[in-house]
Amino acid sequence: MASDKETRDILAYLNDTLPSNRRAAFEARLQSDPALQKRVASFQKVETSLAHLATLEQLRQSKKERVLVEQAWISKRLIYQIAASIVLVLAGWGAYRLSLNSNQDLYDDFYQPDLGTRGEAACPEAIDAVIELRRNKEYEQALAALEKVPNQSLACVSYQRGLIQLELSEPEKAVASFQEAMKSDIPTIRQQSEWHLCLAYLLTDDREQLKPLLRKIAAEPNHTSRQAAQRLLARLDS
Repeated sequence: MASDKETRDILAYLNDTLPSNRRAAFEARLQSDPALQKRVASFQKVETSLAHLATLEQLRQSKKERVLVEQAWISKRLIYQIAASIVLVLAGWGAYRLSLNSNQDLYDDFYQPDLGTRGEAACPEAIDAVIELRRNKEYEQALAALEKVPNQSLACVSYQRGLIQLELSEPEKAVASFQEAMKSDIPTIRQQSEWHLCLAYLLTDDREQLKPLLRKIAAEPNHTSRQAAQRLLARLDS
């Protein structure tokens, strides 16, 4: 069995740390000693394997670090993208809410409940019950009463239905009702329907439809809502 001294000499020889005087003697012995040759070859294989493993470990660590860096960069970029998206959404939502609040404020300033009588509206007697229920804020009963009004009074029915829908915060439905009522030959119904349609457009934030209709009303000298339309236009343009 080889001695510890021989093992140290082999390792020193392979690492080029064996003193020159001992190295010459070691190499001379190596030339003539097959057993020593085998031991040196074995140690060389171990050294080579260890060096290879060290290289692989360095590569693995390098790759791992690169992956971690890439993941961190991707995560950071994703966080920035999400944050930017949230900011844009909040900004858009804030602007939308501001627009809605502004429209609601304008509506509250300009809306006046129409408490007109059947005679002023030139509608049939059956409308009286609807008007009374609407005045008392009994909107579901008022809608049911409208179903009993004769079909030939469609404009009167549509106008009253639109007023109820505004009170129920259903401006989209009110738009359709007032558009139907505007077809009336009765000036009062037509003009009041036009004005209340403007208010419904205001609540739905449909200014493309709102402004032309307001200008039309403001340009008619005898329109019952002319001055209100002029004031609302001025507020919208301010």
